[in-house]
Amino acid sequence: MNVRFLLIVALAVLPAAGCRRDPYMQFYIENMNAEKRVLEDSLYELKYDYDAKLEELKRVQKELDALKGGSTSGSTTRSAPPNTGPDPKSILAPPSIDEGTPTDPSTPRPGGTTKPGEIQNLQPPELEPGEETNEISKSSTDPSQLVTQLHINQELTAGRTGPDGEGITVVFEPRNANNQFVPVPGRVTCALLDPDKRARIDLWEFDEAQTEAALYNAPDHRGIELRLPWKKETPDIPRAHLFVRYWTPAGQPVEADCEIPIGPSAPLAARWTPRSLQRLSSSDPRMAENQPAASPEAPPPDVGSQATSEGNKRPGPQPSADTPPVKQAKRSEWRPHR
Repeated sequence: MNVRFLLIVALAVLPAAGCRRDPYMQFYIENMNAEKRVLEDSLYELKYDYDAKLEELKRVQKELDALKGGSTSGSTTRSAPPNTGPDPKSILAPPSIDEGTPTDPSTPRPGGTTKPGEIQNLQPPELEPGEETNEISKSSTDPSQLVTQLHINQELTAGRTGPDGEGITVVFEPRNANNQFVPVPGRVTCALLDPDKRARIDLWEFDEAQTEAALYNAPDHRGIELRLPWKKETPDIPRAHLFVRYWTPAGQPVEADCEIPIGPSAPLAARWTPRSLQRLSSSDPRMAENQPAASPEAPPPDVGSQATSEGNKRPGPQPSADTPPVKQAKRSEWRPHR
């Protein structure tokens, strides 16, 4: 009884288990069906577009045949659009011209009439002579006199804070494209900056007249030498950054910059090149007051009489041990290699 019951249940369950499909296969079939439906929709849309274009082609072909053959049977003609433009008659109408009133030939001209054979006494206009240009403006057209760069003489440029003088001495040379010195004055602006704080310490401005007085063009001393006194308190820094801006006669700015030492023992005093007293007193009025004035009453020394008097001169008193020897000041000389 039990065996028979189990066989019946097994026969009933086996057909149901054999008809069950794989889930992956079922998912694949559903995707294929969805893609097939999308393709069918695309096919129907393309077929509709094809039929519409075919009908339009037939209609245009009929209109073309009607225009070629002149027959209007079986074809639909379009009504011409209304003409909204201006009237052609108004466009082609000639413009009206005002001829005006003729002038009376007997009326003379404002300047009067000149009979044939008469020559008017024409006075030439008086021309005022122009202003004479100086040598600087004439030399500005010369390419060798055009300033294109600045050269700061770092051996003669330094700042001092000692008792000898507080301020900065700047010596620079305007040069052309061939690196040659151009003795042309111009407006100059000098600015001193603190390299650590990146702040401006002082600013000095000089006009063309001041730079012309400070211009030197000697073999042993050339350039523009400017003395810059401290306007504010003396900076307590060992070095500073100096910017020099020079304006040419044409108004073009030329710049140069460098670092300079600042201190009571600046190397400027040991390397300074002395200038002649005549050049100082004639060109730099600021230094003329420190020079000894020449006495007009003193005659020039006679070389012959001086030699004769030296031969008859008695020996002077010898310095004693208590008297210190007098040291003669030695004049510094210019050296090419400092």
